[in-house]
Amino acid sequence: MIPRASPAYGPPGNLRRYCSALARAPVVLLVSDGWDRGEPDVLAAAVARLQRSCHRLIWLNPLIGTQDYQPLTRGLVAALPHVDDFLPARSLRDIADLAALLARVG
Repeated sequence: MIPRASPAYGPPGNLRRYCSALARAPVVLLVSDGWDRGEPDVLAAAVARLQRSCHRLIWLNPLIGTQDYQPLTRGLVAALPHVDDFLPARSLRDIADLAALLARVG
């Protein structure tokens, strides 16, 4: 989403400058429960490639915070070393925490 106005980049009509700033430091949000059924090495390679292409890779998982949850699926074990932040996405508080993080890193 492009804001109505950005102090650093001016009004939204200046899309090229805004997009070039995003290209230098994008934050990617990956939203998944991590129950991938593919081969873990394929997932790890894809997540590693995604992380290299962005400034920060944030994985939002709706299962974080449920009783006894642990990220132990083969895919998550393979992918998490390439993720900058592994965060819950279950509540409005989680989304508010994400917004605070994005404000700090963006």
